[in-house]
Amino acid sequence: MESIQDIVEYYDELFPVTEDIQNFYLQLTGSYRSPVRILGIASNTGTLEISLARNNCDVTGIEVSQPLLESSILKRRTQLMSIRFFQLSTIEMNKFLGKDFYHIIYCLNNRITYIRNQEYMEKFFFDCRELLKDGGTVVLHVHNYEKLSHTEKIMLSPRKSIRATLSTDIHVRNDRKVAVTQILETGNGKTRPIMVDEEVYPLVRKDIIRFGKKAGFRDFSFYSGFSLAPFTDDSENLLCIIK
Repeated sequence: MESIQDIVEYYDELFPVTEDIQNFYLQLTGSYRSPVRILGIASNTGTLEISLARNNCDVTGIEVSQPLLESSILKRRTQLMSIRFFQLSTIEMNKFLGKDFYHIIYCLNNRITYIRNQEYMEKFFFDCRELLKDGGTVVLHVHNYEKLSHTEKIMLSPRKSIRATLSTDIHVRNDRKVAVTQILETGNGKTRPIMVDEEVYPLVRKDIIRFGKKAGFRDFSFYSGFSLAPFTDDSENLLCIIK
């Protein structure tokens, strides 16, 4: 991400832990014996991870962005919970984290698609399988890239708070790669590019099933969001639950 520092101040406002998200994880964690061990990949500012730890989960968050990681660690310092944050990428996680350890692994807010290489994307699914305990769950949350089958540009609904608006478009570049541009507009009318023409891997349902089955997963459920509404061609996002 090109200017992630500019969004850290507003991140929790623009990507809040909603009631739907809280209820989703309450139901999911309830299916495992306590303490539920959770790995949050691309943990951003750590707000969701801290929320889960407050509910007696044992939580590990990994993040590659130093500004986001620092925000997470600062929040953790004031909390007495079973939670820790590390600066790790998905490529490194299988080397440094415990295998056959986690009940739940998740990667939200489209962050998984910044694994641009297909080989590394396949590795991600294999690594999740090794890090998970038997019966564990992977949760992925991405944009609906299937819309690009009939258009070359998608404008997502802007994320808004009192102080800022984040606009996102997904487009097909001249080299036929898929890319994302995000612009942050603050309350004083100033705009800041968060990322411009940033290449992503357009992960769709058939890819998730293909990569997942190769890694040993067998069950795939798709929804439009954390309310678990059915996924449709018009859905803006894709929530996938893999077991």
